[in-house]
Amino acid sequence: MKKKLVSLMLVVMVCMFSLVACGGGDDKGNDGNNGGGGDAANTPNGSSSGYTFEYKGTSISVNTAIEPVIEKIGEPSSKFEAPSCAGQGTDFIYTYSGFEIDTSPAENITNAIAAIIIVSDEVETPEGITIGNTKEEVEAAYGTDYTESNGMMTYAKGDMKLNFLIKNNVVDSVQYMSNALN
Repeated sequence: MKKKLVSLMLVVMVCMFSLVACGGGDDKGNDGNNGGGGDAANTPNGSSSGYTFEYKGTSISVNTAIEPVIEKIGEPSSKFEAPSCAGQGTDFIYTYSGFEIDTSPAENITNAIAAIIIVSDEVETPEGITIGNTKEEVEAAYGTDYTESNGMMTYAKGDMKLNFLIKNNVVDSVQYMSNALN
């Protein structure tokens, strides 16, 4: 099981890094700061209109700055960085126990959260869904207003999507994804 989890994490990280690295964020007008003065999108509890992930009592949303999140939940167990294929800035993958946070430069945010990926049953969504739940349990928690393609259940809300990869009727991955990755 541990080997399978490690292999799955590596595959997910490589796939997600590819998406994050080339995901449409641009750095127009960025002066190197994390946005301007009272921009709510720069806080971990910002004005994101999508689904949020919670960890250690902190709500984490895509399209918000990572720095305030790290201040609240602590340093990751590992951090990977690479130049952004968008041309300016750096993409990062922050790994925590049971999940990862992928960031990329975005307009007005130097290090914006582009994706949050649950990779083990150590953590769950605020609605109680994690790796190993059934498709029916996802529907009970989130409803039936989703699209499905190639085993991926996708719930769209605000400026993001919440994806559940289903294999053999069981959740294999949970991904909070910014629409900027499309």
